[in-house]
Amino acid sequence: MKSIIIYYSQTGNTKKVARAIYKGMSQFVEQCAIVPVKEADSLDLSQYDLIGLGSPIWMGGFPPNVRIFVESIPEQKGKHIFSFNTHGVMPELYFPSVVRKLKAKGFTVIGMRDWYGSVHFQVAPKPYFTDGHPDDIDLKEAEAFGSAMVAASRRISGGETNLIPPLPKLELTPQLLVLLEFYQSGHNPHGRLKYNKEKCTYPKCRLCVDNCLMGYIDLSADPPKYGSKGDECDMWMGCT
Repeated sequence: MKSIIIYYSQTGNTKKVARAIYKGMSQFVEQCAIVPVKEADSLDLSQYDLIGLGSPIWMGGFPPNVRIFVESIPEQKGKHIFSFNTHGVMPELYFPSVVRKLKAKGFTVIGMRDWYGSVHFQVAPKPYFTDGHPDDIDLKEAEAFGSAMVAASRRISGGETNLIPPLPKLELTPQLLVLLEFYQSGHNPHGRLKYNKEKCTYPKCRLCVDNCLMGYIDLSADPPKYGSKGDECDMWMGCT
């Protein structure tokens, strides 16, 4: 079996979990690779039997760079994939959204798992409820999850399709409705961050270019690129 884990990690939480999953998988497959999503665009996913895809939760689902990557994937024909994430609190929106997107691409989603992670954004109290995660217990769970996904993939390929988990249901609790209202604000505490050519002093100032966690900013381009759509930062409570 040939497998790969593709992940995006903003602060390091998801990377820790991804590497633990990789450790668990590597013991039971002939080949296993692990790459950040920014290096995955050129990959031919058809050569892999099992794919793991992980990210932090942004506004209940994929961060923009992972969403764009998934949208770029060619139609699959039942390829096995599993999903994982790290988050602060209330992760309930992620899998109902993400699993549907993966199934729409033709993937067979064979498993999903989430872990707490330390939270880093301006309006969060410190210490936060989930600070210190993922901890050693979390990483041992992630390693076991990786091993379990390899075993599940082999058994499903062998005909045990009853092991494929059902599509996650979205249940809108009162708490989630409050969270959705918060998400609808759609921007970080500083407001929408748009590119202002008149005020920009690039290349004298390179702060946004050098510190963009997604690599979306290219002010040397014509027209300058700022964010995934070209004119607005995607970070939403991220780096600013």
